[in-house]
Amino acid sequence: MEDEYAQSELPSLSLGLFGHPGSGRRTLLEALQRALTARGWGTLRHAPPLATSTPSRLGNPSRTITDRLHVTGRTAARRYLWSVLPTASKQVDRFLAGLEMVEAGVLVISAEDGVMPETRAQARLAAYMGVRDWVVVVTKLELVEEDEELLELIEVDARELLNDSGARGDEAVIVYTSAARVLAAPADHDSRAFRALLRTLEACDALPMPAREREAPLWMAIESALAQPRRAAHDKPRTWVAGRVRQGALTPGASVELLGGGVAWPGRVIELRSTGSARQRVRAGEPAEVLLEGEGDNLEDPALDRVHVVCAPGSARARDRMFVEVQVLLPDALDPDTRYREGLQATLHIHATKVACVVAYERSFPPPATTLQHWIWLDVPIVSEPGDRFLLREKDEVVAYGRVIEATRPWVP
Repeated sequence: MEDEYAQSELPSLSLGLFGHPGSGRRTLLEALQRALTARGWGTLRHAPPLATSTPSRLGNPSRTITDRLHVTGRTAARRYLWSVLPTASKQVDRFLAGLEMVEAGVLVISAEDGVMPETRAQARLAAYMGVRDWVVVVTKLELVEEDEELLELIEVDARELLNDSGARGDEAVIVYTSAARVLAAPADHDSRAFRALLRTLEACDALPMPAREREAPLWMAIESALAQPRRAAHDKPRTWVAGRVRQGALTPGASVELLGGGVAWPGRVIELRSTGSARQRVRAGEPAEVLLEGEGDNLEDPALDRVHVVCAPGSARARDRMFVEVQVLLPDALDPDTRYREGLQATLHIHATKVACVVAYERSFPPPATTLQHWIWLDVPIVSEPGDRFLLREKDEVVAYGRVIEATRPWVP
């Protein structure tokens, strides 16, 4: 099958489908495939195994590998990467790592269940990490079609959830449909449910496009990786890495640098793919699967598991402290030992990685919903830039979220 995503030059947007298990996200994707086919836009296409489910290459649990449904498709206006992330309540590390691929959200709500706790958790985490623009799809309409009051309550609840999380809830388009009815009668293109799916695609086409820095130096966070066994003893080590190109572009043969966690290694792009199709160039905003060849034995070193960025040589530096602005979330009623304070030891989630850190804040016990600026000391150096979004977690609770203001004190290998 021709890859409509890889072959098209249309703008690319990465969408995350959020909702509780059983909300109908996968059924919605199947129904959207019928709508795309009916319009002559091709079909949704499943991504290759590396981008969807990759075992940790060295058995290190600190490497967060996502296991998500990942498909691509296009409309007349755009190309889309659709991702269904794992459950946030049970696999929060993998959920947060998968958010690196998400630029806008589709909130899928079952009309029968309404906005469930898992849906709230996913939407809040995504909004904290910078997902501001949303389309809301209320599906399974066949179960409560006559209950207008219930549908109104769901709409109010969805908008309040997004607004309270810092997203643009008032601007979100809300579509009501029944994916099951579309799948049961795929030839009925005049049905209310089918027309609603077309409105869903139109709403996605109307979402704002992020700015693309295609002329900037290459920068890509590594979401997953898989080492390639050597065929002969004299072969150089190679590994596949997958992620979304944030800025610049990747081309076969290009020299790159692998950074993070006390590692700064040179490498070279041997093979380049996007959603499983061979490419000669992958640009900012597009997903990439990259076969890298290292120098010496570096790509077989256990320290490789701490690498989290592929960039142009000399264009970035790993640093062990950041000056940040955070929004404190932890209520006063919780354990005083976990309140936001000087010396708080927490886990920082940024890009597709996580690292232990210490909060350098001169005062203690700020009230919830307080905005603070202070330093964060990192256990290992990472690559970050002003404006990068992050979360701080302590004892499985999100205590704060924010953005990097300044990254200083470069780590020197």
